[in-house]
Amino acid sequence: MAGELRERLGFRGVAMTDRLAGITATTGGTAGGTAGSAAVEALREADEVALACHVGPDGDALGSMLALGAALRSLGKHVVASWGGEPFQVPEAYSFLPAVDLLVPPGQFPTAPRLFVTFDTGSADRLGSLADRVHASQCCLVVDHHASNTRYGGLHLIDVSAAATAVLVADLVDRDRPRRGVLSGGHRAAAPSCRRSGLVAGRS
Repeated sequence: MAGELRERLGFRGVAMTDRLAGITATTGGTAGGTAGSAAVEALREADEVALACHVGPDGDALGSMLALGAALRSLGKHVVASWGGEPFQVPEAYSFLPAVDLLVPPGQFPTAPRLFVTFDTGSADRLGSLADRVHASQCCLVVDHHASNTRYGGLHLIDVSAAATAVLVADLVDRDRPRRGVLSGGHRAAAPSCRRSGLVAGRS
């Protein structure tokens, strides 16, 4: 798995370490820590990452997507984020979220991203006009907490016991701080408010 991901995403050869204990991680529908390690490696080593959430995004979808986007950007990666529906406008209730400048209209979203990450989206059709990126991308990572998730894409971080998808993103951020690896650095200012919006939406 590690060698395949390096070849597909142009990885630079950084060692893979599993820091996702407590999260159900699957690849191709098979549970195990290997997929969690592969997801961490993909996030760490991809130079360009395209993020998407479901159409008509709520606080969990937006908050989790922008928190991860801010973290990845702090590592010098090129990041864009979007959703495949109209109107393409951040709801006023979530206008306080950081990293909204990462958002681009679906028409400006990469057509074949190397790494495509989706948030809070139980099935590919919920991505709207961006659904074709699941197959067009070289690697699709799905981060979600819905029991109804169809396991589309190639890599999955799915924990149905989590209150919100933002909790899973916060776990990635928090667990990696000591090693200053995947999501360390400038994410610290963005993560708390994004997580709060996700928790409120996820529990509503």
